[in-house]
Amino acid sequence: MNTQASAAPGGTVLGHPRGLMTLFFTEMWERFSFYGMRALLVLFMTTQIVDGGLGFSDATANAIYGLYLSSVYLICLPGGWIADRLIGAQKAVLAGGLIADLGTAEQQGLLEDVIGGGMHLAFAHGEASTRSRS
Repeated sequence: MNTQASAAPGGTVLGHPRGLMTLFFTEMWERFSFYGMRALLVLFMTTQIVDGGLGFSDATANAIYGLYLSSVYLICLPGGWIADRLIGAQKAVLAGGLIADLGTAEQQGLLEDVIGGGMHLAFAHGEASTRSRS
């Protein structure tokens, strides 16, 4: 009985098939984008417009959040069909990576607004408290 595993046709990286690296980094990037958006979406939508948010009510923001979550899971069905039947695995990973990259770039713009707004409030509060002491 032969207990040795055959070598992967594309070579190995750290003893694992090369395709595993692509799978790992694609999954890591997808999770970074998804959980990053989950953490900020409702907070951004419920923040008042004058503070840089959208000013939605909690009910509206949560409804949009629910639609976002369901679309993330349901879009896998047609996406998987397209990957399997029309464009192939490698092109699907490339297209999905580009789409995720564009979405993350847009999300980074959101993060810049949130962090920038927070820094602005911190500096404004610091200046006001310094003026009141003098």
